[in-house]
Amino acid sequence: MPLPRFASKTSQHQPKISLRRLLVASFVLQIVAGVGIVGYLSFRNGDKAVEDLAEKLIAETGKRVEEKLISFLEHTQWVNQLNAEAIERGELNLQLEKPQPRGEKFLWQQMRSFKSIQWISFGAEKSGEYLGIWRNPTHNSLQIVAANKSSNFHSIYYATDGNGTRTAKLKAEPRTYDARLRPWYKEAVAANKPIWTSIYPGFTPGTVFIAASQPIRARNGKLLGVSAVDFSLSELQQYLHRIKLSKTGQIFALERSGLLVASSSQESPFRKMSGKPQLQRVNVLDSQTPVIRTAAKYLYENFGGFDDILLRQQLQFSRDGEEYFVEVLPFSDVYGLNWLIAIAVPESDFMGQINKNTRTTILLCWAALLLSTIAGVLTARWVTLPLLRLNEAAKDIAIREFDRPVAVSRLEEVGELAHSFNEMAAQLKQSFQALAESEEKFAKLVENLPVGVSAMTPGGAFIFINSAGEQILGRGEMPDATAQELPQAYQIYIAGTNQLYPAEQMPFVRALSGLEVIAEDMDIRRDGKNIRLEVRALPVFDGAGNILYVLTVFKDITARKHAEQILTDYNRTLEIEVVDRTIELASINARLQLEIEERRQAEKIIRQERDFNLKIIENSPIFFVAIDSEGKILLANNSIWKLWAILPQKLQAKIT
Repeated sequence: MPLPRFASKTSQHQPKISLRRLLVASFVLQIVAGVGIVGYLSFRNGDKAVEDLAEKLIAETGKRVEEKLISFLEHTQWVNQLNAEAIERGELNLQLEKPQPRGEKFLWQQMRSFKSIQWISFGAEKSGEYLGIWRNPTHNSLQIVAANKSSNFHSIYYATDGNGTRTAKLKAEPRTYDARLRPWYKEAVAANKPIWTSIYPGFTPGTVFIAASQPIRARNGKLLGVSAVDFSLSELQQYLHRIKLSKTGQIFALERSGLLVASSSQESPFRKMSGKPQLQRVNVLDSQTPVIRTAAKYLYENFGGFDDILLRQQLQFSRDGEEYFVEVLPFSDVYGLNWLIAIAVPESDFMGQINKNTRTTILLCWAALLLSTIAGVLTARWVTLPLLRLNEAAKDIAIREFDRPVAVSRLEEVGELAHSFNEMAAQLKQSFQALAESEEKFAKLVENLPVGVSAMTPGGAFIFINSAGEQILGRGEMPDATAQELPQAYQIYIAGTNQLYPAEQMPFVRALSGLEVIAEDMDIRRDGKNIRLEVRALPVFDGAGNILYVLTVFKDITARKHAEQILTDYNRTLEIEVVDRTIELASINARLQLEIEERRQAEKIIRQERDFNLKIIENSPIFFVAIDSEGKILLANNSIWKLWAILPQKLQAKIT
């Protein structure tokens, strides 16, 4: 196939982009990016500042609530302990049938000292008599309350003077009162130690208490009664309500069971339930305050209940499109109190100004977009007009019209470009002429190569194939054959078999993976002959790394393979002879080893016999001496040396 077809098939049509639109887009993009980044960073910094502020505010609030609650509850337990010690000293007693001026004054002083206490109560085990002192929340006055046999167990309220002494009788409750039936009494007796009672409603509507309560026993262990100090949860609720956390943020305390203790929303821990005569405790999951209910549900779901919250934690969560900050901390003491304090604040309470700034930023972005678009259009028209002329000139060059010069623009850069363009056109004219001559030479070179050369697109279509390739294959291009059909179309088999070469193993197909492939296991059957091929396939890439085409070079190696087979047969014969000779040499070597071993055994026997004979001669009583031809003594036994030792020296001298 002629090479010009190759050039046309491998050309890539890139998508066109308008310079005018590109210039406008660049103006718009820069302005929008600048304003957008500044706005985004401003929003993120504001969001981060709000998050830090919220965390610090919540943490400080949690510490304040914890410290205040400790103060409230510690005072309550201290007062109860002081009362128990007063009973031991005899300053108070549980004989409650008649007034105790001294003891009542002691209780009055306790109430004056500890403002958070609502009630101090004593109940007698004998008949259920009651003596207490109460802080009237309306005008903060202290009133003594007694219920005993003399009042038919009706609660009588007495005013007190500045010394804590009973004065006028204020009122009498119509119903009877038995202290032994009240929660603060029964729970202390059941626990038999100082405790916090469960939260219970007072007789006065809307009052809710928790009592520090402990049993009082005689030295012999007999139960005398119970001493209790009531802390009003309304006091805690009012304190929480006074904390200015945020617009809708809430602070609440709850038991591990989920029952509400107190909240800044001042929602009562008790609620009238349909179908039940008595007030029922409110679960935080059913709170009427949305923020409390939402935060409680998150904590319950996140920790799998409230019992597993063991450490102070700050958390963030999203619910119904709203972000929340929440802190939860455990609160407990040695008297059995085990609460959780939770603080929940919606993020929207802090984000009002930031959202306003965000809307302003968006408006500025739209204004900048409009202005930059107008400026970009005007600038693009002014810049692109000379470039359009250059474009027309470039189109002329594309159709090989090199003799139409471009007018020089007044813009310096564009004018230089036009001048350079005219020079380029002249050079291109010369280059095209040289290129045409080079293409002609290259086409002749490829066409006259003694090996087959072809190029195929990734889809399997031939771009070109030279004459040697057509001669080897026995036919030229087959445009209708796909890559999967090439083995059948050109009768390509696995060498030495009757099996068509697998299409997926064709060097062309394997080269599409991006690697050079060499194969020598392909036969072409043509005119009843098998032609063995050596094939080398190489992918050719464009600048972006995509495969333009696969270049395949192949040649007939039938004669070479025949010579290689002859050489292989010769080598196999030589190997057999070498093996036979090796076996023979191994046999000879084995015989030699056997003879060497036999000689070693004979020498060993000779040495043993010689050593034995020498020992016989050495120890024989017969004189034995061996003398060489020169008269030197070679060997003499012990008998000779013994005789020598007793001979006279003169005789020894003659002998030697």
